[in-house]
Amino acid sequence: MKLLYISNLFSGLESSIINNEWKPSGVPTVYKFLEKLPTKFNKSEVIFFTSNKKLLGRRCQYNSEINLNFNFIYHYNGRNFFKQIINYLNKLIQIFKIIKNLKPKGLYFDRSNLIIAIFFKLFSGKIIIWRLMGVTIPMHEFHYRTSIKSIIINLLLKIKLDLVICTQDGSGGKEWMNKYLNIKTPRIILINGFNNSLKKNKLFYRKIFESDKQHLKLLFISRLVKGKGCEILCDSLIKLSNSNIKIEMIIIGDGPQKKIMESKLENSKFIEDIKFLGSLPHNEVINSYNQCDLYISLNEMGSLINTNLEAIKENCCMINLDSYNKFNIDIFTKKIIPNACVVRLDRNNTSEHLMNEINNFYNNREKIKLIQNNMKKLDKKFIPSWDKRINEEFSIIEKL
Repeated sequence: MKLLYISNLFSGLESSIINNEWKPSGVPTVYKFLEKLPTKFNKSEVIFFTSNKKLLGRRCQYNSEINLNFNFIYHYNGRNFFKQIINYLNKLIQIFKIIKNLKPKGLYFDRSNLIIAIFFKLFSGKIIIWRLMGVTIPMHEFHYRTSIKSIIINLLLKIKLDLVICTQDGSGGKEWMNKYLNIKTPRIILINGFNNSLKKNKLFYRKIFESDKQHLKLLFISRLVKGKGCEILCDSLIKLSNSNIKIEMIIIGDGPQKKIMESKLENSKFIEDIKFLGSLPHNEVINSYNQCDLYISLNEMGSLINTNLEAIKENCCMINLDSYNKFNIDIFTKKIIPNACVVRLDRNNTSEHLMNEINNFYNNREKIKLIQNNMKKLDKKFIPSWDKRINEEFSIIEKL
């Protein structure tokens, strides 16, 4: 079976391609799938949509690493409707050309390319797989929106696809699929994995905290974008400036919110104790969890994201947002991770609640040990290895 993988190009892979070396970062669900693709489905290929004109017309093959061909098609990012239509037509033409030469059995589309996926379901005769990396607030709000685009997407979702695969990241994907997809569309939800091979490897160990035992060591790992709780974290740290506690805050990750965060925190009394380390190789990130006292994750769309799964595996004392019942966010999470293993913050006035929890932990270090011990006792079989997780996805596709 040949598979044609079609997706928007994400930054963690773009830098790897530009540098002509296979060192992807950012979305392991994607790059780990691609690494296995040629061993499972020989002679499969990849199409990436990109606005980086330097990559257009380029055809990359990583023979030594994964033996996979990458094709690049221009993606228009603007709002001009006419240019959007022209861009869609160009994508369809280019994909048809590649299909004609490759003759794949199936087409595998990422979340953002539903319209193109539906087009090829109707006119190509190929197996169509639609891949969701969880769901977003706008996707949850389809039912409440009356825009032409929302109405069209609602109609398209009622067309039967051959398979929809959704990541179980706590974002309410299972409930969303049951609500919006054609009742006859097969669907599966998969939780992401954990890379055991990098765990506590001394070759990759990097000491990231420098303060003494009096300081409460806080760790925040995330893309620094809206929806990840960057503003909440900053507001809490500013409020803590009025207290007498000592903290050291390490922030791992990068994004457009970084400059905003730095600007907000520049007058904080903790400014010397807050360090932005930027994006780090995954082997260094995986060794950072057991160095902190508190691991803070404020992702609005769910708490079963990759970094949180790693923190759970490392038995961190973890602070998350509480569930959001309206969109079924983290309802599943609460079923598998009890309150004894994690501190959950009310979504109303969250920065105030976070400030109070940090204060409480600073004055009661035994509470940290208690939660860590509870996390150690938690049955973590629900988190598979990445090999097992990716093999399960391929096994499902092979049966189509």
